[in-house]
Amino acid sequence: SAISVPLIIATLLAIFRKKHYSNSPFFLLYQAGMVSDLISIIAFHILCVFPSLGLFHRFYSSSDIFPQLFMFFSFATRTYEGFTNTLLSLNRASAILLPFRHDYVILSFFL
Repeated sequence: SAISVPLIIATLLAIFRKKHYSNSPFFLLYQAGMVSDLISIIAFHILCVFPSLGLFHRFYSSSDIFPQLFMFFSFATRTYEGFTNTLLSLNRASAILLPFRHDYVILSFFL
């Protein structure tokens, strides 16, 4: 995660700076997937790694909400990652199979 978080942030910044890229459905799906990955990494470290290292032990043991939050973020981000990967695959498949109607198919799907 020491390598992936800076790479995710750098990629997101590079995509957001180029307005041409950020309007494409492919890059919108890609950005959504990267934001989900970033949330997953942050939630994993805050809700799982810190307690396993013994950091803030009294804070984490004070309530049952932290394991529940960990399970929620774990399942939600993985499910969202599956959705974004499926939609990215469908986007690329439609670009290959329907090159002349790709924009129409994708834009009508998102609108």
